[in-house]
Amino acid sequence: MDARVKNQLSANPRQDRLHRRAEETNKYEQLKRLPADQLTGKLTKKNQNYLASLKQALKSEGGLDQTEAEDLTAPLLAKIIIA
Repeated sequence: MDARVKNQLSANPRQDRLHRRAEETNKYEQLKRLPADQLTGKLTKKNQNYLASLKQALKSEGGLDQTEAEDLTAPLLAKIIIA
C-alpha cells in the first residue's frame, strides 16, 4: 500500500475499518483453503495446546473418535489464526 492510499484511509476512519475488514476476509479465505496440518503449524504454542485440549475433550466427553474431533475443529483453525 502506497503512502497516498494510506493517507486517504487514515482521513476516513470508516473507510479504513472497511478496508481492514476486507483484508481480513481475503486472508481468511486464503487460509481456509490450506490443509488442517499446515494451519496447525501456523498456530501459537498456546493455541496448539488449546486445540489439543479441545480435541481431547471432544473425544472423552463428547464420545467422538479422532477423525470426528478433527473434522469439527478444522473449520476453526483459520479463524483462530486470524484472531
